[in-house]
Amino acid sequence: MKKTLFTLLLSLTPLFSFAGIQTAPKAPWFNTIPNLFTKEALIEKRTLEMVTPTGLLLYKAYFPWTDKEKYLISHDIADLPAWQGYLMASYAFKEAVTGKDFDPEISKLADGLLKFYEVTGIPGLLGRSVMPDYTGPMLPWMVTKEQRPTAYWIQGPKGQWWRNGVAKDHVNLAVFGCSIPLALERRGQIHLTDETRQKLISFMLPLVQRIVYHGFQIIDWNGQRTEYGSLRSAANGFNQLLMLHMLATAAPYDRGMYKVYRSKIKGWHRTIGWSLEALGQGVHKIIENRRGTYDKPSFSDMQALGLAYLSLYFQEHRRKYMKSIRRGMEGVWKFMRYERNPMFAIPYVATIRAQEVHRIFPIIEDLRDFPVDKYEANTSRRDTKYIQPLANRPYNTNYWKSSPFRAIAHTPPPKTGNEQVFAGMDYLLAYWTGRYFNLVPHE
Repeated sequence: MKKTLFTLLLSLTPLFSFAGIQTAPKAPWFNTIPNLFTKEALIEKRTLEMVTPTGLLLYKAYFPWTDKEKYLISHDIADLPAWQGYLMASYAFKEAVTGKDFDPEISKLADGLLKFYEVTGIPGLLGRSVMPDYTGPMLPWMVTKEQRPTAYWIQGPKGQWWRNGVAKDHVNLAVFGCSIPLALERRGQIHLTDETRQKLISFMLPLVQRIVYHGFQIIDWNGQRTEYGSLRSAANGFNQLLMLHMLATAAPYDRGMYKVYRSKIKGWHRTIGWSLEALGQGVHKIIENRRGTYDKPSFSDMQALGLAYLSLYFQEHRRKYMKSIRRGMEGVWKFMRYERNPMFAIPYVATIRAQEVHRIFPIIEDLRDFPVDKYEANTSRRDTKYIQPLANRPYNTNYWKSSPFRAIAHTPPPKTGNEQVFAGMDYLLAYWTGRYFNLVPHE
């Protein structure tokens, strides 16, 4: 049997050195299942249990949902569109790898995203969370405008509740959840029904059009830009790469978006190259292992950047543009190479520098150590100057958006069964993206 790239290079692991930011010794505090494929099935089952009948992934939930109060409070989340996009993309990669049909799963999740437009009453406007099946009075746990002026619960025109203040990472990843199925179908690697394809386009296109119409800004229901809603370019390669991936996704379905994309990439590709290169140099030379306390640039932004690049990689094939963009990614890699983040490392190694494949091995170790049962465990946390293997870190709603320098402060008390439980879309996307590029083993 032909060896995979992973199998071949795994035998060479002792030859690679890992100079740079130091990694802490592994000190596991929870039990898990090391077999990646066995774990995938269990995590997928748990994650699908957290998808509502309307197609929304409530990635932090209280069970059982037969208790109406627990079902409603499970909507008290702030990143719904982003992690919904994660799950949609993971199913597209899974279908490309296995050949099995996951169109029904993608279709249902697309239905969930379209609920935002129904509830907000504005095509193209997302929220941080949404409750399409509740029109009653404000609930005690809902954040008010007085408590959080930029992200609070309000009622849409039909009385349904939603939380405003959506950020650019949310929008970027929601579009990513559409771009990957659409791009893989154009490559002939998956099949979408006409209905599912149209749902993806019907969600994605108004979202991108509205951002462009408002001058590359996310404008909320009140006409104000959201707190983290600026995607204006100037010399900001991060914003430009996020915007290019979204424009590229919309371009095949709208002539106006196609013209904007063709116009912007001509100049933006250079800015992306030099500005991200400068970012990488700055972090590498100035911040280095103090990122654990600085969070500069944002850990969440860096996973979003890696996935925006991956989306663009599938859609833009002109070398004169991608060469500059890859140079920018190489700049960011100067510090991201240490951080064990599959959402950046897998696209980078798979499409830019295969010689760095040894950086995937710690990620595979983390996937082996990934918990099957994530929940709100009372471990507290402490920031360190060392990269922490995943086995050392607190449970997180999404490991790849959190600090890899963070370790638990103490082991939690025994689980009671009343805790808030977390979905595993972070594992599923990392595993199936790695499988797609032949960098993560099947097992």
